[in-house]
Amino acid sequence: MTRLSFDIDDGSRVAPVIRRLVLAGYAGRGREHVEAHIEEMARQGVRRPGSVPTLWPVLPHLLTQAPMIEVYGTDTVPEVEYVLFTSGGHTYVTVGNDQCDVAVERDGSPEKSKNLCPKVVARTAWRLDEVLSHWDDLILSLACEYRVMQQGRLADLLRPGDLLTKVAESAGADREGRMVFSGTIVTQGIYPAGPYRLDLALDDPVAGRSISHSVTVSMLAPLK
Repeated sequence: MTRLSFDIDDGSRVAPVIRRLVLAGYAGRGREHVEAHIEEMARQGVRRPGSVPTLWPVLPHLLTQAPMIEVYGTDTVPEVEYVLFTSGGHTYVTVGNDQCDVAVERDGSPEKSKNLCPKVVARTAWRLDEVLSHWDDLILSLACEYRVMQQGRLADLLRPGDLLTKVAESAGADREGRMVFSGTIVTQGIYPAGPYRLDLALDDPVAGRSISHSVTVSMLAPLK
């Protein structure tokens, strides 16, 4: 389990203990969005999933809010996602990075790939019920070394209620202390070998606010 801390817009703070972590994949709302991500992963040698969306259990101790993470080798890639968690009976949304090892995923072990890298989340969150009325207008983005690599509206991904229902069907209905990553949007371009800086953001143009987090990804090299 992992204890995290989030600042909320009303000046309060929540410090949930995350005991269960679930990552979704290929969770686009329309078939075209799902196929676009499948084709993107296929270009990296990853096989088509057996079913969509896909859910993976991940070790919660991999969660971090640190400004720097370390990964092994040069085969990992970041993925910006919206992130849901429930604490004290309330559900919140923030932004995170599902860093994963593409080489391991290419070898046919996507679940192992998801469990090999730290999962970064921002330090700010919003009450989910505050943004549901204009959810599709929210914008996810990720920049690497100040170059935008991912950007898209949440209309491209499953809505929170649908995502949480699918998680409940597989992992149980109790949401307290559970964190769920949404799956990602299409990436434009190829990431550098690293190290590199990532800037994650979830923008709310209706309310004029944003959640952002910056993290440097460094690569642990083999010993000579």
